[in-house]
Amino acid sequence: MPILRNVRAKRLALTVKRGRKITAREIAEQIGMTPSHYYNVEQGSQPGSEEMALLLAKAFECEVSELLPAAKGKPSKPPVQPKPTTTGPPKREQSDTKSPGRIQPEAGAA
Repeated sequence: MPILRNVRAKRLALTVKRGRKITAREIAEQIGMTPSHYYNVEQGSQPGSEEMALLLAKAFECEVSELLPAAKGKPSKPPVQPKPTTTGPPKREQSDTKSPGRIQPEAGAA
């Protein structure tokens, strides 16, 4: 039995969609499970069954695949695209002087 993902996020999204708070107790009662069992599934401390995933998907008005973990070997999130490198003036090289841009007197000069 897989650990379901995004369960809490989906419940909160449904809250926004319906314009009122949807409690964990409401969802638990809607799908026929105890609130404590639902809470453990929502927190990821207890696995859920495929049947539970189907019931939750119906309750959350989403696809079952949004609740199931990604298949092995496939990332669960789309890969992050690297940020484009910025082109600009080249970096100045550090010199051995203590203050950049300040001319140091030569040794022996009076």
